Amino acid sequence: MPHVPLAFLVEKPELWLPGPWLLCVGVAAGLILLAAAFGIVRLISRSTAEVLWATACERTMQWVLGWAVCLSVVAVVGAFFVPTPVARGVFESLVRIPTVKSQTWDVNVPPGVDRTPLEIRVPLADIVSMKMTSDGPLSVNNTVAQGEGPENVYFVSPQRSAEWDRANNPLDRRLAAWTVSNTTDREVTLSIDVEAGVEYPEAFTMLYAAATLLVVVAAYVAIRLAMPKVSAIAMASAQETMSQWLFWLVLVFGVLLLKPVLLPVPSLMHIPYNTFGEDIKMLKQGGVRIVAVLATIVALWSASTSISEELEGRTALTLLSKPIGRRQFVLGKFLGVVWPTVVMTLVLGSLLLWTIASKVVYDMRDMAENVEVTWQLCHSEMARTAPAILLGLFGTIVLSAIGVALSTRLPMLANLVICVSVYALGHLAPLVVQSSEGKFPIVNFVGQLIATILPVLDHFDVPGAVVGNADVPPSYLAWSAVYATLYSATAIVFALAMFEDRDLA
Repeated sequence: MPHVPLAFLVEKPELWLPGPWLLCVGVAAGLILLAAAFGIVRLISRSTAEVLWATACERTMQWVLGWAVCLSVVAVVGAFFVPTPVARGVFESLVRIPTVKSQTWDVNVPPGVDRTPLEIRVPLADIVSMKMTSDGPLSVNNTVAQGEGPENVYFVSPQRSAEWDRANNPLDRRLAAWTVSNTTDREVTLSIDVEAGVEYPEAFTMLYAAATLLVVVAAYVAIRLAMPKVSAIAMASAQETMSQWLFWLVLVFGVLLLKPVLLPVPSLMHIPYNTFGEDIKMLKQGGVRIVAVLATIVALWSASTSISEELEGRTALTLLSKPIGRRQFVLGKFLGVVWPTVVMTLVLGSLLLWTIASKVVYDMRDMAENVEVTWQLCHSEMARTAPAILLGLFGTIVLSAIGVALSTRLPMLANLVICVSVYALGHLAPLVVQSSEGKFPIVNFVGQLIATILPVLDHFDVPGAVVGNADVPPSYLAWSAVYATLYSATAIVFALAMFEDRDLA
């Protein structure tokens, strides 16, 4: 299997590096905010700061903060290779995000004017789309910077509106001016509706990356402070999971499989998919599945042994003889399963995004010479994959809750068999329901029963969006999070009910 020549990617860092670099910069910014918040807390309350420092020294936080530090180092080193105009433009867009807003206004065009400058109240670089209507015939021209593209003409009349969209006019990225012509003998009113956005929307990547780090750390700290007993059990369970050979084996396997060009070992990036220029789609879909499956393996193994081994080894009896209730024990075990999967997803997910960005440039070797590959394209392929990774984590959390619930009554082997069956049927539930329609009533009933009781894991799999370069709507992510939360909560409630009267002796 051929190995990717490292020199090929080193020659073009200005194309593939900006996307991953923005991700690393966002994580570095989040790390700085955490350090600043810790400093403020230390000035206010030294005892609280000591608790936070002890929390940061726990195994889960060591992994999360270590991951953040590694990406921060990459951000510092990558700053020397990212083109200065790109970095400056992205940071300027980041600063302007709070001030950018859409506007609507009217312009009175005198009769007989020819290509007079059109009043645009929004910076040209910030225009995302523009719609023009009028009460008379007009012609509107837009010109771009020299060498950036052709001039476009839009005809506007009472019966015909004109629309301009930057996404459909990539050559108009650097607009120079808008002009209007009125060949009639009367004044015409032109209504302009502009949807504004920053010139480089890729700047949002830094905000999302920083928010991801802050949310993970804030959730961990909140649980640590609000439920110290639950957090103590979760910390012990997570530490045990992340010290086992299976966790390290899965992590190393995932790194070697998803790596870009770090080691001379074949990976997904080097596989010739023979798709006539569409290898990036196969890499994205396969990479997302691998991250989800590897995290699920760790989750199912940890969930199936989390409570059953404690019961068989009689350590649960020792724990529950202390001032720790059974509900706290089950919740702690569940969180102890979730945190290693979060760590696994963070590490492998960020590595996959890096690989996707570099894969676009790598595939340039097989593309026609007239195909333009920009750093925005590399970033777009990377950014549109991130929601799919998050959805995979939601599905893993649901399976973790089911595994913990079954672990209260079943041994490890039976638990694993049932969880694997749930994983398979959960992805096949929509197909089972569809195939059972119009069949015998008992077949239809079984199909509906499977779809009702078992989690529909197909909701957390969006191959169409990954392969079709479509954006996953934030509303879909929100409803998927709600579904995962409700199903996980239901499974934990059943776990509490089954464990409440379990004989520990």
